[in-house]
Amino acid sequence: MTNVGVGQSSDMMENLEISENANVANSDLEDEEEEHNDDFTVTLKQPIDLDDLCNEKGCSFEVELDEEGYSEEQNNYFNPDDVYRNLDDSCLQADDTDETSYDYLISKSTDLSDGQGLVFKQVLKQGSGTVVPPSAYVTFHYNAYMEMSDEPFDSTYMRNRSERKRLGTGGLLPGLELGLATMKKGEEARFIVRPEMAYGKLGAPPRVMPNTTILFKVTLCNYVDYSQAEDFDNIPETERGKVSFDQLLVAVNANREAASELMKEKRTFEAKKRYKKAVRLLENCRLQNEEEEKRQKAVLLKLYTNLCIASNQLGEFKQAITFSRLALGYDPGNTKALYALGKAKLNLGDFVEARTVLVRAQHLQPGNADIVNLLRKLDQQQKAIELDEKELYRRMMGRNSASQPAKSFSTTPTESSTFQEMKAKLVKFRDDGETTKLLIPVSSFRDSQLEMLKEIAATLSLKVSQSDVGSEKHLRISK
Repeated sequence: MTNVGVGQSSDMMENLEISENANVANSDLEDEEEEHNDDFTVTLKQPIDLDDLCNEKGCSFEVELDEEGYSEEQNNYFNPDDVYRNLDDSCLQADDTDETSYDYLISKSTDLSDGQGLVFKQVLKQGSGTVVPPSAYVTFHYNAYMEMSDEPFDSTYMRNRSERKRLGTGGLLPGLELGLATMKKGEEARFIVRPEMAYGKLGAPPRVMPNTTILFKVTLCNYVDYSQAEDFDNIPETERGKVSFDQLLVAVNANREAASELMKEKRTFEAKKRYKKAVRLLENCRLQNEEEEKRQKAVLLKLYTNLCIASNQLGEFKQAITFSRLALGYDPGNTKALYALGKAKLNLGDFVEARTVLVRAQHLQPGNADIVNLLRKLDQQQKAIELDEKELYRRMMGRNSASQPAKSFSTTPTESSTFQEMKAKLVKFRDDGETTKLLIPVSSFRDSQLEMLKEIAATLSLKVSQSDVGSEKHLRISK
C-alpha cells in the first residue's frame, strides 16, 4: 500500500508526494504501486500524444478519479484503535451554522500567506522560547485530515514516530513548512492548507483526492539550528585561527545541541560523531586567558560525559572507560561519569573496579535510583558467576557425583584466585581484535589447572588444541 506524507523526500515511511506542477517528463517518483503489489489505474480526461510524451519537454494531463472510493479505503492504512484515538470532529460540519467546517475554522485563524488565503493558522497551545530559525531541523508530530472526515489519512502519532525535517530544503509540503516556521517549542497548532500549498490539483491518489484542502494538527516537539555549526565548517582551515573563542563556542554548542537531539531520537552513532566533532574544535582552539580556559574545560566535561554515555549505549565499553576518565579528570566527583565508568566496567566483567566506582558514586548521590539499580545488577551477576565457577571447578575436580551434593562444595581462596586470573587472561585474549592465537606451555601448569583452562576456554567459545613447539608441548588456544 502507498502512504501519503507531508514530506517531499523519500525517507518518510515510503510516502508518495505529488506537487502541483508534476508532469510525466520530470517526475522521478518510483513505481510505488508495483513495489507494493497494489495496482492503481486511472482514466485520462483527454488522450495524450505519444510524440509529445517522448518529447524533452514532456506533456501535462488530467485524470478522471472516482472520489467515492477514497473514504472507503482510508481506514485500511492504520490500526482502528489508533484511528479512534486520533479522531477530530473539527473537520466536520460546524454546529448551528451553514458554514463548512473549514470556513468556520478559518474565521478563527490567521492567514500566513500574505492575504492570499492559502495557509491559515490557529494556535491551540502556546509554546515557549523563540520561533524556529530558518534552516533549522524540526522534530514534530502531526495528524492530517480532509474536510468532512474526522479520521486522519496520515499521522505520525499512529506510526508512533515523530517526523524530522530541515526547513528550507524542499523536504516538506510548502504550506506545512510555512506553518512550522511560525512555531515555538512545545506549541500545538492547527493549519488549514489549500491545495496550491499542499498536494496540488492532482492530489495524491488513492489517499488524497484532487484539489483537496488539508487540515494539519501539529505539535512542534523540538528544533535544532545547525546553521551556526555549518557556517564554521565553511571557514577555510587557514582562517579558523582568527576566529574568536566566543565564535568557536557557538559552533561547539550547536554541535552539542544537535547531538543531544540525536540521542533523544535514539540515533546514538550520529550523536557520538557530533560530540566528537565538538571536542575536536575545543581541543584545537587557541585560548587567550584563564577565563577562556575555564569555559573550555566546563564544556569539555559535558562533552566527555555525553561521549561515555553514548559509547555505553553502542556497546563500546572500552571507549566509554576512556571518555569517563577524561571527564573525571576535569571533575573527579561527577556522578554521571562515575556511573558510566561503573557500567562499562560491569559489562567488561571487572566487578571489583565496577563496585569501587559505583559505591563512590552512591556516596556522592545516595538517593540516585540508577546507581542503586546498577549495584543490584552487579550483585546478581557476581553471584551467578560465582555459582558457575564453583560448579565448573567441581566438575574438573571430579566432585560432581550424586553422593556429594553441590552445597557442600566451596573453593579455597587460592583456587578461586587462580580461576579468576585464568579467566581474565582468556577474556582479554578473546576481546583482542589483533591477536588470533595463544600458546600456553603445558609444563607451567598442573593437570587440574590445564583442565580448568580448557573448561574456561570452552565457556568463552575458544578452541583448544595441543601443539608442539620444539621439544615443549603447548596448549594452542584460538578464536
